[in-house]
Order: sequence, then C-alpha cells, then structure tokens
Amino acid sequence: MIQVNLKLKLTKISKRIKVKYNTFEKATYDEYLISSLALRARNEKEAYDYIDDITGNGSLNGHFKKLYEKVRTFNQDQLEKIMSSSLFPIFKVDSSNVYEYYPEIDVSVFKKRVFNGDLASYDNLLQQVLYINEDVIELSFEEGKHFDKPDSYSVTIDDIGNVKLKLYDKSISIDSDMFKQLIFNELDAIKEYEGTIYEKAEGSGWQIVNNAVIKNLFSNKNYFYYKGDHCLIRNDNLRKTEMAQVSGLYIYREGYLSYDKNTEICESVLNVLHKNKSFDLLKPKALVVLLQNVNEDVAIQYINKDINGKYLSKEIAEFAIGLLEKDFANGWTVLTLQNLLKHCDKSGYSCIYKASSEVKFDIEQLIVIDSDLLTEEHRNQVEEYYNNLNSMKQAIRMFIGDITTSGLREAVKKLKSDAMTKKFTKLCNNLIGHEVDNLDKATYEQTVQWHKEAMELKNLSETISKRLN
Repeated sequence: MIQVNLKLKLTKISKRIKVKYNTFEKATYDEYLISSLALRARNEKEAYDYIDDITGNGSLNGHFKKLYEKVRTFNQDQLEKIMSSSLFPIFKVDSSNVYEYYPEIDVSVFKKRVFNGDLASYDNLLQQVLYINEDVIELSFEEGKHFDKPDSYSVTIDDIGNVKLKLYDKSISIDSDMFKQLIFNELDAIKEYEGTIYEKAEGSGWQIVNNAVIKNLFSNKNYFYYKGDHCLIRNDNLRKTEMAQVSGLYIYREGYLSYDKNTEICESVLNVLHKNKSFDLLKPKALVVLLQNVNEDVAIQYINKDINGKYLSKEIAEFAIGLLEKDFANGWTVLTLQNLLKHCDKSGYSCIYKASSEVKFDIEQLIVIDSDLLTEEHRNQVEEYYNNLNSMKQAIRMFIGDITTSGLREAVKKLKSDAMTKKFTKLCNNLIGHEVDNLDKATYEQTVQWHKEAMELKNLSETISKRLN
C-alpha cells in the first residue's frame, strides 16, 4: 500500500441550510411582565391603563405597548407556560449552517464531518444532523459558489490498485476510472524518462511525480540507467529513482546505491564522467573509491585518459603508485608516469622506471633506482655520477691533507690580519674542523660545494705561502 498527497480536480459546491421554526427562549423581565399583564387584564384598555400608570410618558411606554400587542396573540396555555417556566415563544430563522457537497464522490462535509450523499436529500437532517427538534415551519437550501480549483488530498492505493481518498474522518473509495479523471497532473516531461515504469509500487516512501520532478532528474547530465532505474552520480553514492504508475498515477521513490564493491556501477559511473568530461564533479577521494572497485587495467586507462593532469590529486597519485608497487606496470603512458613522479618519494622510483624507462629522471632519482632495471645509458650516467663524486671527495681530502701537513694554518697567524687571512682561516675551520668528518655521507650537492671551497682554499694557500716567504 502506498500513501501520497496529490491534487485532485474535485468540485465543491457550497450550500446554505435555512430553517424557519417556532421555539422558546428564556423570557426577559419585560417579556415576563407584559405576559403576566396579558394573562390578567380583562381587555386592551385595562392593560394600556396599567402600562400608563407604571411608565407615564417615558420611553418604556411605547415599548411595553408594542410588546403587549405581540403577547396578546398568545393563547392561555402559552401565557401560563411563560409564567411557570419563563420560556418565551419566538419565531426563528437560522441560516448559519453551511456545508460542502462533492458531486463526483457524492459526499457532503458539514463541520468537518463527512456524510454520504447530499444533505439536502436527508429526511432526518433536522434531527440527526442539525439537532433541531422544534416546530419547523420551513426548510430550504441555497446553492452557493462552485469551487473547481484542484486541491491537495491524501490518497491511499493498495497493492491491487484500489483507491481511497482521505477526507477528514472518513476514507472514501473511488472508482479507478473516476480517479484517473480527477488527477491533476500534466506530465508533459514524462516522455523524457527512459527507465522502467513499474506497474506495482511496494513499500513506503513513494511521492507524486510532476513536471518539476522529471526536469530535476535531467538537470544534471551526469546520470545513467541501472537495472531500469535513473541513477544520479554523487560524491558518496548514487541517488536511485524508481518510477511507477498505479491507477493512472505516476509516483516515484528515491534511494541510494553504494559504490563500494560494485564493479558494474563504478564502471558505469566512470564511463559517464569520461563521456561528459565531468571528472571535476567528484572529490578526489570519491574518484579513488571508483578506481578501487574496477579492474586494475580499467583504472589505469581512466587515469591515463581523464584523470592525469589537473585531476591528478595526491590521493589519486598514491592509488596509482600503489598499483605500480603491486606490479601493475603495463598500460601506463609516459606522461602519466612523469606526473606520478612529482607525487612519488624515493621508494616509488623503481616501480615507475620499471613501467617505462622513457620517463625523465634526474641523476639524483636514477641513483636510487634498482641498478638491475637501468638501461645501459642510465647505468653509464650513474657510473659517471659516482666517479665524479668519488673524484671530488678524494681531491677534498688531498687538499685538506696538504694544508694540515704544511703547517700553513699556524704560520698564517704571523701575518697581519686582513680579508685574505680571515678567509683562509674560515675555510680551514669549515673544511678541516667540521665538514670533513661528514664527507662520506655528503650528498652530491654538498660535495660539489665543499670541493669548490677546497679549490678556493688551495689558491689562497699558494698566495699566503708566497707572502710568508
């Protein structure tokens, strides 16, 4: 069973009930006094004389005489009843009661109560609906406005298509054909929907379909149909929309599908994003989830074609490098690998090189790579690198040894201090006192710097030696 709120083109006719009847009301003091006078006075003159005596020429004179003219029409029983119960007989016209009649479903609504049929046809309307148990003189009905504007109603449809309308305190069965005529929903946009429209709607959560709902489904181009249902691509999941038609009414229900462990869905999502060039729609972490749930070769192709470049975030790069480390080395483009190198630490250099030696590695990266993987060209570059490095370190040690054994470091103290002697002393302190101890661990850049300083020290030592001699 489903329950929905929807607009129906139900006609409402306003009808006013008018009742004329004799009844009694509690007598006022004036009414009681004049009724007592009418009961006891022998004639009109005697009554008027009494009124003149008690009112004189005051304003009550005319009021009491007018009231007497009314009371004198009552019979003896009526007058005695006024005296005994203080109830004054009156003629009353009541037109305060209004109800609405719904001709299509043949019910009336009066004071939020629903009655079958038109109240105007009720024989017992006065007693059982209006609760008037008086001497009714006339009962009539005045038809008022017709309201044809569609209004919202609560409707339930059971599993076999039976329709019931909730109207205040009552559920009213509606014929299926009549229901189709009453539905107010111009669904011009439904033709755009290419998914499955179910004939049954099981469970809860169903809502009425209108043009706005349909247009909202297609306001974003990043969707596809999965097992007949419309699926909108989102960061965390797919928003699935089911569509059904029950008793001529289009309804829909939304749900969500997870990307996790669903290869078919993830491949479909990646395909749509590729087709629409919409990889910027999802956050990097969401893209990683999609790539994790498809075949590795498929993931590599999407990284190459679509994600490489401005969409290659830290998270996606880590995922890609992880594939390389798991020995998925085939299918990568050189450009993708070159970009991955920017996100990679030393531990990943070898796996990138294994995928392609055409990637541009600098010498500092090449020396970290497993030598068994290197091409002859790169192996020669590494060998030349280490030869240069060792040659510079050997030269540094030799220069420092020469300075130490020559005693020049102490002899310079005999000269007058100037810029040259200060520079010489500073270089000796740097090279002999500190850096030389870390020479074996020095990087290529540090070794080059120290070699430069050692050469400068050598030149200074030659000049200072001449000055001493």
